Amino acid sequence: MAIVCKFGGTSAKDGQTLERVVDNIILADERRKVVVVSAQAGITDKLIKAGSQQYSNDGNPEDLLINVMEEYNRSASHFNLGDNFLKLHFDAMHRALANRVDGIQMYLDGVIPYGERFNAEILAAALRSRGANARVYYPEDIGMRTDGKFGGAKLLHDSYKKMEAALKAALSRGEIAVLPGFYGVDAQGRFTILGRGASDITGAHASYAVDAELYENWSDQNGILRAHPNVVEKPESIGNLTYREARELAISGANILHQDTLIPLISKGIRLNVRNTFNPSHPGTYIGPTKTPNGHAVEAVAHRTDFAVVYLEKIGIENEVGYTSRVTEMFARHGLSIERSPDDNDSLAFIVPQNKGENMGKIAAVAREIEDAGLVDKISIQYDRGLVCVVGEGMKDTPGVTAKVSGALAAANINIEMIVHGPSQRNITLGFHPDNVANAVRAIYNAYFGNSAGAK
Repeated sequence: MAIVCKFGGTSAKDGQTLERVVDNIILADERRKVVVVSAQAGITDKLIKAGSQQYSNDGNPEDLLINVMEEYNRSASHFNLGDNFLKLHFDAMHRALANRVDGIQMYLDGVIPYGERFNAEILAAALRSRGANARVYYPEDIGMRTDGKFGGAKLLHDSYKKMEAALKAALSRGEIAVLPGFYGVDAQGRFTILGRGASDITGAHASYAVDAELYENWSDQNGILRAHPNVVEKPESIGNLTYREARELAISGANILHQDTLIPLISKGIRLNVRNTFNPSHPGTYIGPTKTPNGHAVEAVAHRTDFAVVYLEKIGIENEVGYTSRVTEMFARHGLSIERSPDDNDSLAFIVPQNKGENMGKIAAVAREIEDAGLVDKISIQYDRGLVCVVGEGMKDTPGVTAKVSGALAAANINIEMIVHGPSQRNITLGFHPDNVANAVRAIYNAYFGNSAGAK
């Protein structure tokens, strides 16, 4: 049985860190046979910027590219790989930049995976320098075929057969298979990224393909924390979570894990262990189908900002068959996803991501369309709202959770603008003015896990 391990950008940020990964983690357990690596921290943003400048003929992308190549050459030189170790790969990146295609997202998808590709070559060479039989396997080599949606592609299920054959053959030869994360290829062989932070997903797909006994996701934290460390100082780490709890947290802002990571793992019952590259003796967080009850009603408090809330009021909504579907179809036509949709007898609210302002015009357009269609008596929009999500499987069996959360917020003089109870009874989502989000997280954290008076 093999362990699949993935190393994020901070875990692969330079040669010294990669050396730590090779010696202290990968080679420390002979079961670690499939390794997924991200680009160095910050590189993807630089490639996006360089590609955008090149595409629009605005700025000086070559300066950014020189910086990117210098960063990777420094990592390569740490392992004495020679000045030209990555030359062919740098040349390929430049060809991708020169290959102007119709559509900026298609173009960027062809450029930005090179950060992962460079790091994979360096990591495999570093492993070979230690005597390991390591080889890079690119997504296009192992059949990682996607649906072709640029900017956020999904792996086609048929890909698993080819991935399984390629990776299991590598393992049978005693190889360590090193995979660049973050992307696959469409039917024409074009790069299609799986989304930001999606090297997590590559590792999950590889785990599914090889029937891994464990998937390790290595980052710069001691597992999944009970709150964001930028809000609560030194929050506790969580020992165990169920798949469902972990997905709730990932979706709700615990961004150490991509929200789609667990989907391939759930179908085969593969456990995930989130670990700290810089503290490998810490056990981190184990995520699986079930967990031993630990007496905690609440496991964590996650938060996200950058939402708009569209409020609809209409007398008699409950008597109009298909009313909600008519409204949600309008959001869908404008390409807007709905995060939550609380309601009561005569009103509905739709919580929609603003996407750093990119969706503001779409949200306003939907509101106008709803009003013009005569579907409301009154409609309003609140922009820049924040959501706090309280998560725990134990909540459904624990009386008074909502009262305790509300009491903690009242004691801190924080007004709740909205509250949504999930049907699973494993989460409560609360809406706030953005100025109150951090204080709300701290108040709830303190109520369940102790004092965070030193919070940031």
